[in-house]
Amino acid sequence: MSDEPLKSEEIDWKIRAEEYLAGWKRAMADYQNREKELAREKQEFARFAATALFTEFLPVLDNLCEAVAHIPDAQKELGWVKGVVLIQKQFEDALTRHEVRAFGAAGDVFDTSRHEAVGEEPGEPGDFGPGEPNKVVRVIAPGYELAGRVIRPAKVIVGKQDSESKLIPSE
Repeated sequence: MSDEPLKSEEIDWKIRAEEYLAGWKRAMADYQNREKELAREKQEFARFAATALFTEFLPVLDNLCEAVAHIPDAQKELGWVKGVVLIQKQFEDALTRHEVRAFGAAGDVFDTSRHEAVGEEPGEPGDFGPGEPNKVVRVIAPGYELAGRVIRPAKVIVGKQDSESKLIPSE
């Protein structure tokens, strides 16, 4: 019996062992990557699971803000009015702690992914230009985003182009 067949067989076994080890390492890396991906998905799900709850509360906050804005100056120092203002602040702070942020202001560039146009009107001279197109002239209701994702677009009035000027296509 010669040593040649044994060495050849031994080499074959070593090659197979290395292939199995490399395959096992790839499978382990895939498993670890999948575990990390699942953890990220779980965290994102938990973050955005409350979106429906937040969107239910936003109209309540809108109404509260509207009520506070219409309190006559003569009544602003009354105890119950200060209490209502404090409740509004607590509500806003709670949303901020959960990464819910308001957006939308006059002068913003109109963006269909963040704004809902509910009307258009010519801008006043000195505002943003008379009827400057694609500019928010007035905010009817603020929009809200959760961790950078829009959960409610801002309802806005957009500047209207006057009939004498022409739109210049963007390139």
